[in-house]
Amino acid sequence: MNLPISGCTKEKTITVISFHVSSQIVILFFFLCFILSCTQNNFEGSLEGTWEYRTGFDESWLMEKESLEWITVDLPLNLKTIIREIGNQETITLCKEIPLNIINSFKNNQNLIFRSGQMSNAADFYFNTTYIGSLQSSEPAYVDTGDEYITYLPSGFNPETRKNYIFMVIHSSGAESVHGLIGRNIEIGKSRQIYSHLYARIIMTIIMICIYFLIGCYFIYVGVRIPHKLSYIYYGAYCLLTAFFHFIYYPAHFFLIISDHLLSYTLMHAAQFLSAPLLILFIHALHTKGLPLILKIWTAGCILLAFVLLFLRPFPLDILSVFWLVVWIFVLIYMVVIMTQYLQRNKKEALLIIMGLSITLFSIVFDFLSNEGFINHLPIGVYTSFFAISLFSIAIISRFIQTYKKVGYLNVELEMRMEERTKRLEAAQEKLIDTAHKAGMAEVATSILHNLRNILNSMSIACEEITETLDYSRLEGLAKANDLLRDYEKEIHTFLTQDPKGTLLITYYLDIEKMLKEEHEKIITETEQIKKNLIMVKKIIDIQQEYAKRELVENELDLHQTIEEAIKIQNNEFIQTNVVIEKQYSRLPSIKGQKACVIQILLNIFKNACTAMQQNEPWNRILTIKTGIKKEKSIFIRIGDNGIGIRKEDLEKIFNFGFTNQENGHGFGLHACADIINKMGGTITAQSNGPGKGASFTLYFPFQTIIHKKNVT
Repeated sequence: MNLPISGCTKEKTITVISFHVSSQIVILFFFLCFILSCTQNNFEGSLEGTWEYRTGFDESWLMEKESLEWITVDLPLNLKTIIREIGNQETITLCKEIPLNIINSFKNNQNLIFRSGQMSNAADFYFNTTYIGSLQSSEPAYVDTGDEYITYLPSGFNPETRKNYIFMVIHSSGAESVHGLIGRNIEIGKSRQIYSHLYARIIMTIIMICIYFLIGCYFIYVGVRIPHKLSYIYYGAYCLLTAFFHFIYYPAHFFLIISDHLLSYTLMHAAQFLSAPLLILFIHALHTKGLPLILKIWTAGCILLAFVLLFLRPFPLDILSVFWLVVWIFVLIYMVVIMTQYLQRNKKEALLIIMGLSITLFSIVFDFLSNEGFINHLPIGVYTSFFAISLFSIAIISRFIQTYKKVGYLNVELEMRMEERTKRLEAAQEKLIDTAHKAGMAEVATSILHNLRNILNSMSIACEEITETLDYSRLEGLAKANDLLRDYEKEIHTFLTQDPKGTLLITYYLDIEKMLKEEHEKIITETEQIKKNLIMVKKIIDIQQEYAKRELVENELDLHQTIEEAIKIQNNEFIQTNVVIEKQYSRLPSIKGQKACVIQILLNIFKNACTAMQQNEPWNRILTIKTGIKKEKSIFIRIGDNGIGIRKEDLEKIFNFGFTNQENGHGFGLHACADIINKMGGTITAQSNGPGKGASFTLYFPFQTIIHKKNVT
């Protein structure tokens, strides 16, 4: 079967648009990352690099820094790296001499700002011996809360008298020991420089959160509109939770939306525990029907654990999160294996899912090793999650495109089949209409022949009357009287005055005029009736010939005249069935239509009305014909009877093809009437209050067929 290429063209267009949108999002993210890196790389006020540290803290160290022994370390780093060397400690003090280029800024009397960068622990900060502020407090501050501290450095000192140091006193997290990441984005500089770096990261984070949020809302919307697509809802919820996690991780701290670091730490883990099973449910719903029992248990456990964290704090999150993370790694490995099997089944979007899962798995393992201090590198999960979600989104788009392509071909094939079926149905309908038309013609012809027979019977009776009148004519008696006069022609006076026969003959002649006149009038009357009947026969034949034409020409119609012609055709049957016609005519305009078709409809309704009133008493058979205009929208003819009525359940199907309540009916008549008036742009309706309460049929002709206004009485 040759299919048109329109479906393929649409599919290709959607593919190009989807790829274009996805590529624009990725390019935008790379561009933001590039801007961020350009604003922070090679910044002369950066304090990253070599620092020194000691365990514990004493304020005297601030004044005796050079006389003490310090251990060199490079920032940024994970504090667990130090803990492995020195053991578990409650406090660690780090210090760094302020570079010369920053000192020169002090010489120019410029106000400088200190930025601690994101830190996972509570900390106190000192500039030389001056306390400049604290981040959080020495109360529990869990890892990965992502707070940072920004403040102005004190001014009014002479930078040439001594070396200048920045001290960071890191306190216990309250869970196990001092641990977590420090030294990322730690810097000193002018306010414009510091805040430009800060705002660049905030803007990038907010844009990334908005992208997650919009993707999530979109797929949830699609999932709600298509209920059986649960994978869309799962994926949309996963994106929303990812957006929530990133919002809690950084912007919520910066804008002071959540000041309780323990609450933010709990919310982040709850979002993680909920988003992981949603990702699994999304992938399984996208490719399989069921979820393995082990994953069902794990999913239920994650959901339960998230709610426990939210409502039953505090909780041993450090140990619990490590255990959950290990299990999550194995679940991701299992999902990669499962998706590999689908990849072998030519599921193209499975490759994108595998790439996204692989990126997620790699980032989780990398961040876990980084947080535990095995890798001295910043976590990458914040950035890799964007690429994973991009790949998942493209996989869904790919699935949609494949589905759309299949649906497109199926639609084309269906349209071709529907077109073929439609042609068959049109041919069948045409045949059916032709059959109904012929049946209607036969019905009208039967009615016309019946009326012709009645007219011919009337003519036959008139002829018999004339014949009988001629057979018993007084002309024979007049001839005998004339013969008698001829016999007495020579003695006519004596015969008429003296002979008794002559006297009677005079009386006879006086009476014969009247008798011959009566015979003449009777013959004229009967002859006139025959003439009228012959004219009626001619009209009936003309109407039948007009209706018998297959293609009928629309002409200007006077509906009242058309009704009267139909009544004349049916008049003999009205007389025989004692039907009384009541007319309620209104002024109507002329319309453009087919007289023969309107007459066929009227004759059919007249015949049905006569049949419906057969059970009434002969004096109680009334047919009402009413015409009028309905709200300047249509012209109507309403024909009502007081016959047996129509059941309510039959009113809805009375115009259906083949439906009839008559024993000898065929169900063509009213169906043909409805079809004819529909083709004329009108409608026909049936009304009845139930059995025994009569029925009425209303014909509506559209006003747009009006030719001109005409007063009709």
